[in-house]
Amino acid sequence: LHVVNHGYTYSLVVTPVTRTCPSLPIIVRTYCDYTELNCGSHRHTPHHTSIASAAQHGAFVVKVAVSQPLQHLRSIPPEGHAMSTSRLNGAWSLQGQTAVGCNNHGNYHLNPRYKVTVSTRSRFIARLALNGASSGTQPLNVSLYTPADASLALAQNASPNGRHVVATSNGGVYSSVQCGVAISQIELEPGTYLLVPSTFNPWAGTFSLAVYSNPPVSVSQLR
Repeated sequence: LHVVNHGYTYSLVVTPVTRTCPSLPIIVRTYCDYTELNCGSHRHTPHHTSIASAAQHGAFVVKVAVSQPLQHLRSIPPEGHAMSTSRLNGAWSLQGQTAVGCNNHGNYHLNPRYKVTVSTRSRFIARLALNGASSGTQPLNVSLYTPADASLALAQNASPNGRHVVATSNGGVYSSVQCGVAISQIELEPGTYLLVPSTFNPWAGTFSLAVYSNPPVSVSQLR
């Protein structure tokens, strides 16, 4: 649910309507888009996104009460809606020398690396998240690069803010959030790209990558 807020107050109530589970516990979290607030213009207003989640499938009703008429209220399709999905599991490993952290530590180019092959112009989204109990405990980044050479190597001086980067999560800033980090939807031209998940500090653990595309792209692990 997406709400544009002009300084008024509002309340949001989510009620399950599933007959078999009328007392289904529902969690509602609301996030504010501070990107709009930091742009230096008072004409911009905060955008609030409310997300309702439950432990199982079920229908629900959303009721919103506001002190003034809303400028904008709409539902948001799930991430990757109407796009092909590729899900991959991976790990940063001490044994495999891939738990190397960000470029501050000098070995960023040794992070796990995935080959993305685009045969025709495609819409593309990628999300990186930690698995299990580790979720939300490590600052993360996922970035898309052009290969340094024909061997599909990553440039040794590569970084989320470097010249080889095509797209990156959160403007290249490492973020620690429960839902992980994502490269927002971009248009990719035909070609070969490298997708690199990384942690801020060297850390060994497992992760998942979700790649959404339309038309579909091919994703395979290189390292």
